Formats: sequence, C-alpha cells, structure tokens
Amino acid sequence: MNSSSTQIQAAALLKQAGPMRPVALLYADLDRFKAVNDRWGHARGDQVLQAFADALRQRLRGPEAAARLGGDEFAVLLQRSPAQARAFVQDLDRAFSQAMRQQGLPVSASVGCSGSADAAVPLAELLRRSDRRMYQAKQRRKLPGRRAGDRGRLVGA
Repeated sequence: MNSSSTQIQAAALLKQAGPMRPVALLYADLDRFKAVNDRWGHARGDQVLQAFADALRQRLRGPEAAARLGGDEFAVLLQRSPAQARAFVQDLDRAFSQAMRQQGLPVSASVGCSGSADAAVPLAELLRRSDRRMYQAKQRRKLPGRRAGDRGRLVGA
C-alpha cells in the first residue's frame, strides 16, 4: 500500500469507470495511534497499521485501491455508490474496532467520504472533500458525552 502505485491504480480506476460511473473516495485517520506508539512502542504501532491495512484489503474488490498516505492516514478509492461506500465503511469499522478490542488497544478510525456519480470529478477534489469530512467526523466524536467506541465515524458520501 504505497501512494505512488495507488495513484497509478486510482487513475486507471477512474479511466475504467468512465463518466457516469459512481466512485467514492475515503480518507481515514487512526484515532489515538500516537498514544499507542508512545505507550507500547513503534512495533505495536506497526501492528495497528497492518491490522487496518489488512481490514481494508479484505474489503476491496476488483480495481479498487487503497494507500497509506503517511503516518496514520489512508486513502481508499472505491467504485461504488454512496450507499455501498457507507456500507463498506461500516463493515470496515466493525472489523477494525473488533481487532483493536481483542488487542486491548484504544484505537479507532475516523473516516470521511466523498462520492460522485461521475468518475470525471478530479481525484484531488474528492480527496479534499473527504479530508474535510474526516475532520468533521473526528470533531463530532469529541463532543461531550461521546465515548471512543461510539458509532458515527463516517461523514459524507
């Protein structure tokens, strides 16, 4: 999962999808990842990254692509409708949350999603929208009375 090969895959997916085919771009950030590195070390942090990457890989189909953008941030390009993208995120959230609970780690993922019924929308624009929505999801969870495990991590579509 590296960003240069994924950019090539993303361009190919957008070309293959062509106009009038739905695409969705997810931007994910792992919450409390730094705390894991600080408390348990980078080897444990690497296990968290691998668990998230594995959960992503198991859910991608066909030409869809995922990449680690750096640190604890990931981008995922799906050839799915907004409803299918939301279902993807919910399934990903369940699997990743379960893996983190089993390891006794307080990590979750905030995910922003932007979609388009037309694959002609520039990839950079979808990424910008998804990034903004990811921060909205992260802020919403910080509201008083919300717990780390609360649902509602997905914003947009």
